[in-house]
Amino acid sequence: MAIPTSALNLLAFPQRWADGQLTLRYVCLPQGNPLAPLAPGQPAFADAELRFDVQLIGSLEHLPRAADAVRVGPLEPPDPPTQKAALYAELAGLIAISGEAPPPEALDAPRFRKPLTASYRDLVGARQLSRWMASGDDYACALHEGHGAQPVAPLALRADL
Repeated sequence: MAIPTSALNLLAFPQRWADGQLTLRYVCLPQGNPLAPLAPGQPAFADAELRFDVQLIGSLEHLPRAADAVRVGPLEPPDPPTQKAALYAELAGLIAISGEAPPPEALDAPRFRKPLTASYRDLVGARQLSRWMASGDDYACALHEGHGAQPVAPLALRADL
């Protein structure tokens, strides 16, 4: 998920943990046009040589604190990308890259429903239940009929970023 207030988005994908070594894949993407400067006076994402410092936290028993972080060194890709600017320029020729993100779509307010268990039904008896209660039958149809809600044909994607 993009962070709207950040110039860059960094996504980490841990691959494996073996013999005390963490294998990680990551992707760093700009928030907007990769050919535009990241900030005034800074190079464009396509021209920037980004360096990442790795810090690990040994435990999740409490919220992370800066004092708990242990520096393990820079994150260096085995095959650093070359000719990034040329690749992004070619991509811009294939896809219209706009400088601004489209406004987010309006979402319905989330609705939370409490499962109606047999023990709860035994406790409250036969009285009228809240509309926020859901029985197992409410979910059974979603599990078995969910494929019917899928579109017949794939949706057409926009040709711009």
